[in-house]
Amino acid sequence: MTDLRDRILKIQGELANGALSPDLARESLVRLTALIGNVQELERKADHEYKLVLLGCMSGGEPANRAKIRAEVSEQYVRWREWKDLSILMIEMVRTCKKYMQSLEEEMRMTPR
Repeated sequence: MTDLRDRILKIQGELANGALSPDLARESLVRLTALIGNVQELERKADHEYKLVLLGCMSGGEPANRAKIRAEVSEQYVRWREWKDLSILMIEMVRTCKKYMQSLEEEMRMTPR
């Protein structure tokens, strides 16, 4: 799991260093779209594990808001949030790469030949 996370964070670092080239944007877009399904699958699994913890906390007879707080301090909740946040980050990086590629295409269209 950390290997996947490390690969994504490496792509983020490459995009964030300020030296974005068309080739790097294209390569990053391909790699991110290839990995997004893996992250979403892990997010679904982590969500399911968290929901089982939440269900267990809610069946304890305490008020729902306290049961939810108890579940949100669990390891399963933390794992789910990490994958959810990573999934959101990937979607935003894909959007950024696509926007960058669109702006390059527009720039090339507007450049006289």
